[in-house]
Amino acid sequence: MISIDKTASERNTPALLDKRVRMALNYAIDRDTIIRTLYRGFATPLNQIASPNTPAFDPSIPPIPYDQAQARRLLAEAGYPNGLKITNPLEYQNTGLNGPVFLAVQDYWRQIGVEVGLNIIDNAVWTDKMYARNNATRNELTQSSGQDNNGLLLFYRGFITCANPPARLIWCVPEFDTFMNQAYAEPDQTRRNELIRAAIRAHTAEWPYIYLLASPTYVIGGPKVRDMKVDTAVFWRPDTVYKVE
Repeated sequence: MISIDKTASERNTPALLDKRVRMALNYAIDRDTIIRTLYRGFATPLNQIASPNTPAFDPSIPPIPYDQAQARRLLAEAGYPNGLKITNPLEYQNTGLNGPVFLAVQDYWRQIGVEVGLNIIDNAVWTDKMYARNNATRNELTQSSGQDNNGLLLFYRGFITCANPPARLIWCVPEFDTFMNQAYAEPDQTRRNELIRAAIRAHTAEWPYIYLLASPTYVIGGPKVRDMKVDTAVFWRPDTVYKVE
């Protein structure tokens, strides 16, 4: 995903404060082609912050269509019929397939008249920016990724809650916090999951992210593997864990 920093947008690219612009940036991206060509089909398009196949995921939220005509209409309605330039570059870490993915995103946006640069940053700089450490500040657009290891959005909530100090606040959606507070206080699992999904719907309705894709984690072993320890945080679904002989 790509997080949209509200404070940085207010300061540098106010166009991003208009939800129609944020929607347009989402509609402009052909996720299916990125997944087919770069991930060989081993990924899933994202349309929310919850990871697919976790308890928090809300299947009622529709997929984001690839519709550049609609993206251009939304930009025009927002007052940008000729497109716009995002002041600062989109920042990302050059790991895995990030480079090709963000080059593709840059080109999809160019096709609807939105110009943005790209800037590679290392993990230490990315961490300082995301946690507002060492006087680091975020650009309007920054790579955002993570895993929901317990299906309750604990990782993402730490970044998107309105309770964060101003320097760490990315995009405040008060209704999201309200539902999440109720969910974490709810002992009944079914009701708790319903509240989390309500929080997801409230958050997604504001389009505070550019949603891209989720890729699975594969753990492969064999007869010579002994005492393997998995140190990657993942959410396990026993019905989708397979042993291949």
